[in-house]
Amino acid sequence: MNVWRLMAHHIRAEQEEAIDWFRVNSRITIGWGEIGDLRDFHGASEISRRIQQVYGHALRNSPHGGASLWRFYKEMEIDDWVIVNDSRRRRMVMRIKGSYEFVGPPLNNYPHQRRAEYSERNPNELWTGPAPGENIRWTLLRCR
Repeated sequence: MNVWRLMAHHIRAEQEEAIDWFRVNSRITIGWGEIGDLRDFHGASEISRRIQQVYGHALRNSPHGGASLWRFYKEMEIDDWVIVNDSRRRRMVMRIKGSYEFVGPPLNNYPHQRRAEYSERNPNELWTGPAPGENIRWTLLRCR
């Protein structure tokens, strides 16, 4: 079982909407939807190149997208815990209940999704900091 930290949205004004959407729809999502289905890629570096082609530097977090998306698709597992953050604090915990899906058009063009259920667990108690080698700027990072 892994514990992950997921940033709810890259735009602060839309973070609350995303967090509410996660809870109501029993799903988590991750951005960069215009690159297409992650099952068409063979690794994080290939995803990063596609993000640069599609978005250029229009998004502040685009250089970190490949690693986050690959993990969301390939490394996250059913029953993993996800701490959902806004830009300021840890907001809630969700437990993964489904495999990667490419679903559109969802919340703000965030078609990369997984089914997940809300948990009453305290996100601050679950948080152990980033695992060694993790980049705190990644949208999705593995915790210790």
